[in-house]
Amino acid sequence: MRMLAFAATETRFARGSMGSIEDLLIRIRGEFLEMPGLCLTQQQACRLWQMDELTCDGVLGALVEAGFLTRTPAGAFVAPSTSLRSAKALPASRRVKRSA
Repeated sequence: MRMLAFAATETRFARGSMGSIEDLLIRIRGEFLEMPGLCLTQQQACRLWQMDELTCDGVLGALVEAGFLTRTPAGAFVAPSTSLRSAKALPASRRVKRSA
C-alpha cells in the first residue's frame, strides 16, 4: 500500500513545482544529519518540510525502509546515532566508492 501511495506522490511531484522526490529525500536526510537527535512526529515533519500527509508518509516510510530513519515507540522519526547513518545519507548512485 505504501509503495502505491509513494508512486502516486512521485507522479504528482514530477508534474508539480515542488521538486523531485529525490530532492526531498536528500533535503530531509541533510536535516537529520545536520541536527543529531532530531526527533519529529509525522505531523511535525509535514509542517517543517511543507508536505501533505500522503507525501510525508511515503517519504518518511522510504527512509525507514532504507534504514536511514527509525521510529520511536511513540511513533516519532529519528536517525540512529551510528557512523552507518552518514553512509546512508546519499543515494548509492552519489556515494564515493573507495578502492580496496
